[in-house]
Amino acid sequence: MPSLSLVPPESSSSQSSMLDVEGSTTVAPPGTDHQATHHICVGNLSIENVQAVLRLLRSSGRIKTTYPDLLLGPGILMVTFYDLREAAVALESINSSEYQERVRATYISDVQLATLSNTPPQDSRSARTVIVTLCGAHDRLVEFNYKEVFDTWGATRSMIEMGFSGSRRTFEVEFFDQRVAFRVTAELHNHAYQLEGISFHVCNAWLGPTRGNAFTPFNASGAVHARQTNSHH
Repeated sequence: MPSLSLVPPESSSSQSSMLDVEGSTTVAPPGTDHQATHHICVGNLSIENVQAVLRLLRSSGRIKTTYPDLLLGPGILMVTFYDLREAAVALESINSSEYQERVRATYISDVQLATLSNTPPQDSRSARTVIVTLCGAHDRLVEFNYKEVFDTWGATRSMIEMGFSGSRRTFEVEFFDQRVAFRVTAELHNHAYQLEGISFHVCNAWLGPTRGNAFTPFNASGAVHARQTNSHH
């Protein structure tokens, strides 16, 4: 099986790094390491600093959820970003701001967030990940540029090959932004597509690889589109 060498869109060697391994590629943008999470916790906050710090966090990206319950007393503000990259920007912004000597900002895990906020545990990685199974002739599956297809929806953080046997090839595709994975799954749900003998099934990682949606990308004039031919359950 050939090793994959895939370049993320609008990136350069000075701006990002890539780990190439057999059947997998992982992209790490500036400031986003493998310890990054969607959740930022800012501690040691005083009432006077809350609004200014919150404005700084909001300026870094789209916040999915704010958890204000611990502001009074412990002085802790927790927020969750949709996009992993924006969480990284937010953390860097806080730690390089005028507040860096007065507050403590850090990533927290899904489990830590659930404990501190007394909310049900999340699975952030599954929420930004889809499972794609390609079906078709073996040679076409080897040549098919599946990364180009998914990069038209949003930047991918990693692609891991889960299996390749005969006319079936399965990948785990992880995005940076949870909204992208949701949109891919929602818009392709129960849609079947046909082109050049290749079809593939997509589902959110929450559902597992056997509950996907069959479709095939349609490439015209250099752009990747999706063309519906029929639907099924």
